[in-house]
Amino acid sequence: MRALRARTIGTITVVGWVMTAAGSASAGSHLWRFNEIFSNADGTIQFIELKESGGSATETQLAGKYVHSVTTGKQYNFPGNLSGNTANRHLLLATSGFAALPGAPTPDYIIPTNFFSLNADTLHYWTYSAAFMTYAPGAVPTDGVMSLSITGTTAVNSPTNFAGQTGSVNAGTCTDNDS
Repeated sequence: MRALRARTIGTITVVGWVMTAAGSASAGSHLWRFNEIFSNADGTIQFIELKESGGSATETQLAGKYVHSVTTGKQYNFPGNLSGNTANRHLLLATSGFAALPGAPTPDYIIPTNFFSLNADTLHYWTYSAAFMTYAPGAVPTDGVMSLSITGTTAVNSPTNFAGQTGSVNAGTCTDNDS
């Protein structure tokens, strides 16, 4: 009888542990963070790049989540969930003007022009307190080549989409002196 009871308790313990481990591996969406933003001078060519920041393969549950600009009030609502491994992957939200440029990786999602402000703004991803990007006036380069990273540094733009395609675009305007 004692052996049967010990075996039953052991089985219940193992089943409980397996269920707990399975629950902790469930899909989420809370590890996406802003990585890089880019704009040309008039805001018609912009991109926002998010990156999965925790190495989690299951950050797929985007349906109903959004990216929001506090200054412009514009919001992009993700239409559905992702599929596939998300570990250290990127999401590329961009205007159609960006998508038309040579060298531009295909955006994962199309956002409206002037989605974020070129002056000062705070971008939020959903309601996650750690998923925001705030910048001051003049921080976003508008030369059509440089971008702003989450660290506050600028460098040549390097957008990457979920499929891993990366590139760089030149959205600068041509002047009479450039010819």
